[in-house]
Amino acid sequence: MKNWVDQIPFDQIIIKLDLPDTFNSWFIITELHLWMIFVRLMNEGTQGTMIRNFIMEALWNDVEFRSKKLATVSADVRHRQIKELSDQLRGALVGYDEGWLSNDMVLASMVWRRIFNKECNDPEKIELVVKYIRKQMSILQLQTFDSLFTKKDVKWIKFV
Repeated sequence: MKNWVDQIPFDQIIIKLDLPDTFNSWFIITELHLWMIFVRLMNEGTQGTMIRNFIMEALWNDVEFRSKKLATVSADVRHRQIKELSDQLRGALVGYDEGWLSNDMVLASMVWRRIFNKECNDPEKIELVVKYIRKQMSILQLQTFDSLFTKKDVKWIKFV
């Protein structure tokens, strides 16, 4: 997971979308990109499911590590916050799936709710994310299993 996450164009996304440079923004952007990887993984049957589960475990290890570095709250509070992120992630994965399988309006609604927390009044930013998702997903679908999961060479496109 580390290689994939390190290659995500975080800075471009945060700047273009005027998102705050926070732990939550990092998580939401990472979540979106991992969802795209998960969709691709589901083409790989049992092996894909196993890899998805390993990625999820790595994500939570990363969240735990990062939250310890940032937080000055008690372990109980931090664990409750991580539990809340976990619940949000499950809902987001379902929402992105619904948008992916439906149409751009449904996907845009999910982007507005999750990435912008229902606070974006600029439809062009939402459209930019939807186009990014559609284009990125088509590229991921063309990549071979070997390039993605053996070489860990995800080709994240520029966010422009």
